[in-house]
Amino acid sequence: MIGIEVERIEALINTDVVYASWEGPITGEQRHAFRDHIMEKCQELRSKKFIVDLRKQSTGTDIKDNYEFGRTLRRKMSGYTIAAVYKKGGITEDLLTETVQRGDVNLEVFYNLDDAKRWILSQ
Repeated sequence: MIGIEVERIEALINTDVVYASWEGPITGEQRHAFRDHIMEKCQELRSKKFIVDLRKQSTGTDIKDNYEFGRTLRRKMSGYTIAAVYKKGGITEDLLTETVQRGDVNLEVFYNLDDAKRWILSQ
């Protein structure tokens, strides 16, 4: 965990899928640490599948930061299956998603958690 209780990472009951969420503002450094914590939980479960729920996350990062984070995510999470849950209207998420999808990461974007769960459990 990073500082106050803004990060939540757990296994979905009776699955090998990790569920992670972040509530509130997040810095670039915190984003990288959050990703690393998700990877640790995945390793613990011997899984490469997770849902990341970012509907309550706010960020001050700019487009360049999102692009660089996407490139790093693509490299570090090659072979992972990710269901990303966003709130509608996030313009920078489009760039991040496009950057990640250029690599060997199976990433789909959703706007509600139930759809994300159904999709990732079918993978």
